[in-house]
Amino acid sequence: MWVSALLLSILTLAAASPSPMGSLQRRVNKEVEFGTNQAFTLQPSNSPIVSLQGVDTYFQGDGNLVVYVGPAIWSSGTAGHNCESGDTCRLAWQGDGNLVIYVNGVALWSSGTAGRGELLTFTTQSYAIEITGVESEGSAPVLWKTPETGNEPDPGAPGPSVCDGASCFSCSDCVADK
Repeated sequence: MWVSALLLSILTLAAASPSPMGSLQRRVNKEVEFGTNQAFTLQPSNSPIVSLQGVDTYFQGDGNLVVYVGPAIWSSGTAGHNCESGDTCRLAWQGDGNLVIYVNGVALWSSGTAGRGELLTFTTQSYAIEITGVESEGSAPVLWKTPETGNEPDPGAPGPSVCDGASCFSCSDCVADK
């Protein structure tokens, strides 16, 4: 009985969050993961990239990557583009471990994890999106992350910034290798 419930949960998750890649890994603890061998490029859409138990991540038609937990809790700060007619916008999880937003071929935002990122994870646990490095002794360092999913957005928060070489919403949200 528990096997069919587990299978139903996994199938529900798969149906609720269409995959940009067919070969992604899914975990029972409500995560969607992409390794660097699963690079992808997405165009803006009105549908979430990933939707996991009320944590929805969109690459919007204005060029902005946004995480919603009800209200928006994080954005890349790249809004203001006409990606639906005019500008060419794409979100890329690159083989070098960097998450990048391009508009008309120019990188406007990145996670700053090129050459270090190993795993891009969308999750309902703690942080909505995180990029980790190479696992060592049972844990992998978090190189970049969005704010905690339980946080309410700060309307006065600054836009994207660069902290120790990593682009983040605010420096307190960055975790960068020194």
